Amino acid sequence: DNWVTFSENEASDNVKYLYALQRYLEPLYRMSPETMTSYLPSLLYAIRMTYAMSRFLNTAERITTLLVKVTNQMLNTCILYLTENNTKTVWQQKKSEVIRKMCVCTR
Repeated sequence: DNWVTFSENEASDNVKYLYALQRYLEPLYRMSPETMTSYLPSLLYAIRMTYAMSRFLNTAERITTLLVKVTNQMLNTCILYLTENNTKTVWQQKKSEVIRKMCVCTR
């Protein structure tokens, strides 16, 4: 019975903090790398606050998992940007354009 209560409290706490992060995470799915970078400071601050305040997301393992997922989404956004939504490979585009896009992605 205690385990069920503990698990319920953990799930409730996690949902509360993950919903708070949602508004910072959504731009990673909608925006180009050019505009995405302006959201990173507030996203990282929100993750830092989650780490500091949450009772269950406050371990290095859980925050690392969250940061890996954020990084993977940033990479996916950059890949879509570089390939024009998977319509062109980098080899089908002008060299100067690919270099410009890569510079945008690595800022």
